[in-house]
Amino acid sequence: PLFGGKSGKELEAALTQVEKLNGVFSAVDKDGSKGLDFTEFMAGAMLAGGKAADANTAAATAATVEGTYAKFQAAGCKSSSDVKNAVYMQYYEKIVTAAKAQGMSDEQAAAYAESILAEGGAQYSALVTDQTKAVTAWETRTSLRQCFEAAGGSDSHELTKSEFAYAAALAGGENAKTAASLKQLSELNEADPGLTKLLIMEADSLNEKVDSLNGTISSAKKQMDNILGPTADVVGKLADLCKDLDDLDDLLDTADDFGDLGKSVSKKLIAVLDQVDALYQVLDGYEPKLQETLTTVKQLTETAAVTVQDTSSFMGSLEDLMKTSGTQLDAGTKQTLEGLAAALRATARSLNTTGDVKSAKNNIGDIIEDTWNEYTGDVNNLLLMDANAEAVSLTDTRNDSPQSIQVLIRTKEIKKDDGAKAEIEVETAAQTTFWGRVAQIFRDFWAAITGIFKGKD
Repeated sequence: PLFGGKSGKELEAALTQVEKLNGVFSAVDKDGSKGLDFTEFMAGAMLAGGKAADANTAAATAATVEGTYAKFQAAGCKSSSDVKNAVYMQYYEKIVTAAKAQGMSDEQAAAYAESILAEGGAQYSALVTDQTKAVTAWETRTSLRQCFEAAGGSDSHELTKSEFAYAAALAGGENAKTAASLKQLSELNEADPGLTKLLIMEADSLNEKVDSLNGTISSAKKQMDNILGPTADVVGKLADLCKDLDDLDDLLDTADDFGDLGKSVSKKLIAVLDQVDALYQVLDGYEPKLQETLTTVKQLTETAAVTVQDTSSFMGSLEDLMKTSGTQLDAGTKQTLEGLAAALRATARSLNTTGDVKSAKNNIGDIIEDTWNEYTGDVNNLLLMDANAEAVSLTDTRNDSPQSIQVLIRTKEIKKDDGAKAEIEVETAAQTTFWGRVAQIFRDFWAAITGIFKGKD
């Protein structure tokens, strides 16, 4: 039915509502874009629903609702209960901060805030009022946004007059069917107001004719349903017949193929017989060569048999040789192993002398250290001499540095009868130099080292 099957009087009332909504649309469309964004739609829905006295009040209320929603959404709220809890926390934090400023501890301030916000507390009534306002704003904005989007609105698409009529009807509590008929009437009225009024006047008769036409169409549909059954059977049988004809045509094609195949087979058989004759001729030509080949194979077989016999004899001789030489090989191997064992024992004995070598090394170290101490202070400072120092006169330090060797010898008095002995001692002293004495030190050192090893022997 037209306009949802409404009667003429219902359509007249709907047209009046459409005209009223068009006026609301023009009042809230502040930018004159002939389209309403979401905030303008909220203002229009509030004005149309009687929740605002005029367009300015509706616009201010819509802006407040949108701001409240945005604030709680930024705080992480996703439902009305979240909004209610957020309002409570605002009151709670404000009271706790004031209580701490008056000198209360954290625990005291928290208990104080809970007490005055509890039912019957000093600020309970104000808290409930603000919670109600916040939740109402949240739910109003949420429901109006759903109506806005159901009519096709979005952040990039503003509502037209007919879409506004649809969304406003949903916001007013109408169902989707009634809202759709209101949108249809708004579109028709916007296109041709005169035709709209004429249709409303004839709506009752038009709906009767539409109902009659719908009945006729329904009856025709039933008759078509009755015909479709037998027609489907006929079509199925025709399909089966066509399939049988296709099978018969395939059979005829197969028979033709069999005939062609027989001809092809006959030709192949003739060619095969010709090839068999040719093969016989080839075999006749190769028969003498085959006989000769068989004779050669026989000779090769006899030769192989003789070779196997010779190999068997060689293996027997090898076995006898191994048995004969086995005893000698065992004796030689035994001697070799005994010599190896003796060498290993000698090596072990030489390893036992490691302690002696280590002891000799320690003795050499001690000798070197004692000798060094003797010539660096214990006996004399010979090894600590400065070879580059200037010579000092033995007679007096005030004399110039001597250019020749000075020798100062302090001895006992020389007696007349000891003259020959003293002459020998002076001569020996004159033949010994500084470097000779150093060489004598190393000779004594070497004699001590060799004496260690001689003692070990």
